[in-house]
Amino acid sequence: MIEPVVIGVLVLAVLACVGWLGGGRKWAFRTVLAALVLVAIGVAGTLIYVFWTDKSAERRARKVHECAVAKVADPKCEESPKDGNVPAGYLICPPYTLSDNPTSQQEEEALSSAEQECRAEMDPTQKSLHQQISDYQRQHPQGPWTKYQKAKGDIFDQVTKDCAAKVR
Repeated sequence: MIEPVVIGVLVLAVLACVGWLGGGRKWAFRTVLAALVLVAIGVAGTLIYVFWTDKSAERRARKVHECAVAKVADPKCEESPKDGNVPAGYLICPPYTLSDNPTSQQEEEALSSAEQECRAEMDPTQKSLHQQISDYQRQHPQGPWTKYQKAKGDIFDQVTKDCAAKVR
């Protein structure tokens, strides 16, 4: 396999030769200089991109870790649903809830479980569509039609009745 540096030198040599044949020493110099400037811009852009992605990944990992530590430190337990299998009065806690005297391995497992949940919260593309919809409904208890129904309730009811009458 030919090294990229060798390919670059060969391309520059070909450009210099074409520039020499096309207009002499001045054109050869300008052609090679333009090619070197383009290479320098490409290398600088690549280095900036690599540096930027590394810093973003570090910042994201730090945010995920901070989120996980906060979740493990203060897990939010919910009361059992009224129509569920769990008796009333019990609390349902997330899997990263720790006991009073946890071992270091239990703490690590809880932290990794909380990190997975934090990653899922921060990246909505990892969630299923059903999960995204249920999260939205939990955050916005009133659906998009609720305000419309309250403001235009009579009109909405009349349109619904008219539509039902046409269907019958």
